[in-house]
Amino acid sequence: MTVQAITFTMTTISVYLFCYCFLYFSCTFAEGRYKRQAINVTELDVTIVKSIDKEARKQLMFLIADRLNDTVSTQSDLAGNCQSKLNGTIDGCSTCKADLCTNIEIPSLSEAVLSKISVGNYRPITYAGEVLKEIAQWAVGAKDFLGDRLGPFLNNIGDDLLEVAKVLIKGGKYIASPAADAFKSLGRTIGNAGREIIQAISGDVTNVIGDIKGLIGKPFEDFENALKTVRQTISEKAPVVLNTIKDAVLPVWERTLGKLFRRKRCVSSCPSCNKLDIKKNTISQIIDSVCGSDTTKQKKEAMAEITFLKDLYNKTKDNEQITKIEYDLSTAEPDSPNQVYMDSFFTIGGKQMQLMAGVLNISSPDETGMSIAQQFFATEIANRQSSTTV
Repeated sequence: MTVQAITFTMTTISVYLFCYCFLYFSCTFAEGRYKRQAINVTELDVTIVKSIDKEARKQLMFLIADRLNDTVSTQSDLAGNCQSKLNGTIDGCSTCKADLCTNIEIPSLSEAVLSKISVGNYRPITYAGEVLKEIAQWAVGAKDFLGDRLGPFLNNIGDDLLEVAKVLIKGGKYIASPAADAFKSLGRTIGNAGREIIQAISGDVTNVIGDIKGLIGKPFEDFENALKTVRQTISEKAPVVLNTIKDAVLPVWERTLGKLFRRKRCVSSCPSCNKLDIKKNTISQIIDSVCGSDTTKQKKEAMAEITFLKDLYNKTKDNEQITKIEYDLSTAEPDSPNQVYMDSFFTIGGKQMQLMAGVLNISSPDETGMSIAQQFFATEIANRQSSTTV
């Protein structure tokens, strides 16, 4: 064997030995690190976990209500733009029908039909309002759970309900007014109750709050009655049916011009009327035809998100969410042993998640609960959005 061959062989052996040793020590180090972490990981006392869970669930209620309000704001612009297009199509149908010169059947646009189309356009907003109303009704009887956050919570919910009313009022004459009136009345009452509680609280929450249901009165019952009126107004059996559109919505100036000139332009069909034919099209199809498929898609997405938020609210109010909190003892601050900055995990809804933001402050359940709630809610929203776009 030549010197070169011997040298090459020894070099190869050295490389293999180096790689083996490196891998061995790397695995040993990783195994030791894993064991060290396993030894230092400890589970937080169940009593403290329950306190953190309660604060997290309170914060989740605020986040759910805020998200519903964001949906109302977004849908307000969308519904407003769509309603302008619907109104333009309604006016176009009115004008076209007056100029129709052939004896063909044109769908009659009764006030009941126009209202049904418009209410369908604003449905995500009223749905969000109904969920907010349900949450408000729960909060009224949850003073022991919400404690000193009851006042701010009712105040926020009241403002959210008033926002729903404002959006419906902007919707125009084809939105049944009892719905807007119901949201306005309930929003004012709930908001006022919240502000009264905020001003009164000093010390013992339970004694200061007293009978919240008595303070609020009967707006919830009035709300239900108003919504029943709305449903009756837009039902197929609504008593007001207008057979001739010109007597109902055709502008006076158009009829006057017709009389002055004793003639009109002659058309053989009315496509705008066909778009609004509720006997041939569903509400979604009408909105899709007039406002565009993207509008219909966004409304469906909003309805799905509101349902998701409603389900999350129901789970949050009825069940403990955080069932376990684990943390690494070695990461505790020497001067503040109750604060852990890294390697902290919480189990919520059966899923283990690492606490990414904030500090696991064992001595401050409200701070820790809020931090966990913010992260969990953001993760749930992100997961839902990613699942709907796949």
